[in-house]
Amino acid sequence: MDESEVLASSSDASISTNIQLLPTEIRLSILSHLEVKEIKQFSQCSKICRTTCLPILYRRLNLSYVRGSRANCNVTPTSRLDQIRAAFVEPEGNLYNLHGTVRHVTIDTEDLAGFDNIVTYYRALVSMLPLFPALNSLKISYFSPSASLYSPRSYSFDTRLIHGFCSTLWETCPAYRTLKSLYFGKAEYRFTDSKNLDAIRNSPLSDENEVFMGLNPGEGVLKYSTTSTIPWPPALEEAYFDVDVRSTYFPGSINTALFITSSTTTLKKFGLWLNLHMGTPRFGQPSDPFFSRDTRLPCVTDLGFCLDFLNAREYTDELKMVFPNIESLSVFVDKDSHGGFWEEEAIKSYTRLLRFWPETLKKVRLPWFTENGDFENEHARTKRINSWFEIVEDSRLEEVLLVRETPEDYFEAVDCSISGTGSVRELKWSGVHHVEKLPLDGV
Repeated sequence: MDESEVLASSSDASISTNIQLLPTEIRLSILSHLEVKEIKQFSQCSKICRTTCLPILYRRLNLSYVRGSRANCNVTPTSRLDQIRAAFVEPEGNLYNLHGTVRHVTIDTEDLAGFDNIVTYYRALVSMLPLFPALNSLKISYFSPSASLYSPRSYSFDTRLIHGFCSTLWETCPAYRTLKSLYFGKAEYRFTDSKNLDAIRNSPLSDENEVFMGLNPGEGVLKYSTTSTIPWPPALEEAYFDVDVRSTYFPGSINTALFITSSTTTLKKFGLWLNLHMGTPRFGQPSDPFFSRDTRLPCVTDLGFCLDFLNAREYTDELKMVFPNIESLSVFVDKDSHGGFWEEEAIKSYTRLLRFWPETLKKVRLPWFTENGDFENEHARTKRINSWFEIVEDSRLEEVLLVRETPEDYFEAVDCSISGTGSVRELKWSGVHHVEKLPLDGV
């Protein structure tokens, strides 16, 4: 090793040591400006660098069980959670004493085979989440048996499971009461073992799981007997829902909108992905409002929903009433689509949205007008934007961001900055550039 290499090595050691001496929050703030790949590279430089990086690498913890992956080979969901717990609490664990840095946890049940396994997994999670006192964000991707139309006896499975999960967390996990961000995705349940489908579906729950589900009178969470009495987080600031409408047609199925009933004065950002299943007559025309008729969310200023939401007139009519003060509006993009509506339908739908909030709306993010998602030249874009303003002259819009899907893991976009008010406006278009995906883009 020559002199320059020695100096570089000592310099790196000095930098990493100095970073280590900084308070945790300042250190995490500095590292947060790097991408995860860069942080991982930095963590491999030395033992000190690894120790420095671990708190930010594990601020977001994924507790999903991916069946068949190398990491989960011959490991059950609960034993996987036991291994993760041991890494945090055992002195020899590689994440020992880092449980206080975890801010976000992701939960996913897609690869769990059988009702009993699902309940066992959620019961294990309930015992583990109190380990993270600084938890403020939770993502639950829940695959619902009641959405699968398999058996009437499974219709109340959702509600009982969420009863057990939320009410037990309310009693045992202080961080649940102060949760700031919640993502709840609900889709059709898919059994991973189709060969033994009936046996798995009809297998009985264990005694412990029956208690957790409130099926044993006098025990468990039976006191939370209806969806309206589930203790939801009381002070959410962000909520994102990915909803399979098929499960809303059956009694006992959980109503996702109830998650925000306790956060009406704190919620600032709300996103909704509504799966209407190609707009089929059976499932594509909701007969009931998505929100209860007395729901008002006046503090929400940032709203997002998917294109399919615009196909359900019953739902879009609720928006202005439920969300009276929207400043930023986003229409999420379907990963399987190649654009939005046909051009005329898009312009008509988008214009209707602008009319909902003429006094408050300042920024919109929309899929591009044309059905194939192609961008047009600046003159054509300007003409189409102006067609909006001829109809909605009192709009307060300051920026329009038009996005389209790409083969890569990002979106391309053109944005239009708008100066002036009323009918006198000046439009300034940017070139095509990349934009990040939003929480419900491409679900």
